[in-house]
Amino acid sequence: MVRRLLLTVTAFTVIVLAAIAGGAPPASAQTTTTQGVAPSTTPTTAPPTTPPTTRERATTTVASSTSTSSTSTSTTSTTVAGADTGGSGISAKTIALILGAIAVLVLAGVVVALLIRQRDAQRWADEAAQAAVEGRSVLALATRGLATLDQPAAAARTWSDLEVQGAQLHQRFQALSRRPPEDWLGAAVAGADQALQALRSGTDADRALRLGPPAPTPEQLGYSEAVVRQRTADFEQELGALDANLARHR
Repeated sequence: MVRRLLLTVTAFTVIVLAAIAGGAPPASAQTTTTQGVAPSTTPTTAPPTTPPTTRERATTTVASSTSTSSTSTSTTSTTVAGADTGGSGISAKTIALILGAIAVLVLAGVVVALLIRQRDAQRWADEAAQAAVEGRSVLALATRGLATLDQPAAAARTWSDLEVQGAQLHQRFQALSRRPPEDWLGAAVAGADQALQALRSGTDADRALRLGPPAPTPEQLGYSEAVVRQRTADFEQELGALDANLARHR
């Protein structure tokens, strides 16, 4: 599943980069519009018989200055307009590149998170499988103890060994129950742990009953044996369910 996801993300990344490379708007041709230069005002020549006055020369000078100022203003407007037109294309391409980079980073983050989750789930499954193996060892102790119930001292030693291994397995089950990758896996571990705790309680009560004092009655011994056998069967069933769920997870 993760491999298919990586291929999908790679393909999407290539499409995004191709769209950015091919879809960025080309820089538009700059069109320069130059306003017409105002014509210079030519001073009017007075008739030969009448010399030009000082007022006419002043008017000619002002008109010439106005023409020069209009030409400068037209040139400045043309330059500014050309600069604005060139900058808009670069800005759009930069924004497209930034958006594409963000999309690629987000997708990469999602893939990394999924890979980390898969790694943690696999580690949990390995630890749960090891706990199930230890559970089989506890189950073997319970079966051996049931076979030696007619020998109280031997049965008591077996129940003591079962208690030590059961306590360690209980701690392992508790750790697995706090961080399951799936709820149904957590429920399977919790079921096995509850059955283990019931078995430990039954074997502990059976050991105290057989060692006394007071001496147990046959009815008490028969009932205690039946309880231990039933709880052993329950624990075996829960271990089988845990193995089945781990196989389903894989």
